[in-house]
Amino acid sequence: MKKQFYSLVMMLALVIVAGSAFAAPGDREHPYLGGTYSYTLTGITLTGAATAVITYSGTAGGIILPADVSLTAGAAQSLPFSVTYGATTGAGDLTVTITYNAAGGCANHISLAIAPATRPTFTLAAITSAGNLCQVTTGTTNNVAASSSGSNTIDYTITPTSAASGYTYDYTLTLSPANINGTSYTVTNVGSNGTGGNANPAVVSGASGVSIIRVTFNTTAGAQVDLAGTLTAGTLHVASAEGGGTISCTGYGTAATKTIGALPVIGTFTLP
Repeated sequence: MKKQFYSLVMMLALVIVAGSAFAAPGDREHPYLGGTYSYTLTGITLTGAATAVITYSGTAGGIILPADVSLTAGAAQSLPFSVTYGATTGAGDLTVTITYNAAGGCANHISLAIAPATRPTFTLAAITSAGNLCQVTTGTTNNVAASSSGSNTIDYTITPTSAASGYTYDYTLTLSPANINGTSYTVTNVGSNGTGGNANPAVVSGASGVSIIRVTFNTTAGAQVDLAGTLTAGTLHVASAEGGGTISCTGYGTAATKTIGALPVIGTFTLP
């Protein structure tokens, strides 16, 4: 039985899906540090229950490996899994070992040489449209109270910077305070770049270049408000040709703040 088993498993087409034949930084054999990459073993044939254990022989450096996987009997099975490489993971072998659960069960394994690449720089910066505003419809003069109906608009321009090529990214832009003197904002992604971003916080996914979040609010009487737009949750998605890794943002530009100034209250002329 053991001889038959070894003859069988040695013929299994256990293939780890890698990038192109010509390895490049960011593919599954040369993953970016900090990235999450998917792998699949195919052609697994088992005559009984077994367990797959994924290990790494190099310096862990924060690597996150999947938990052990239970397998059942059957032919031509696949085993997909993901690995997140740490900030200092060293070169090593990614190994999958499959062992029958029965007492004295036999095992077989397959390894893939991994040489992590330095993670690409990824930063996000937000700037606002120039100039501060007053709590009154822009351009209105001649003693119109700040509580008059009207609206002001602020554009937040979000610009990514990365050494990677062909990528998309996600982010969250949070406006603080949550309203202008009790009046909520209308938040709209007007840059046609990425989905979402139509609320506060503005959560945008799948952006690929500069994106613009427009904030509109009705003018309202009240004290000066310093409206801050803060970026968080930046995630870089490298191109599928590079392995489909995801990388957390390495830095954010200074929070973009705009002053919404209070308007002086003036009564009327008193004429003798």
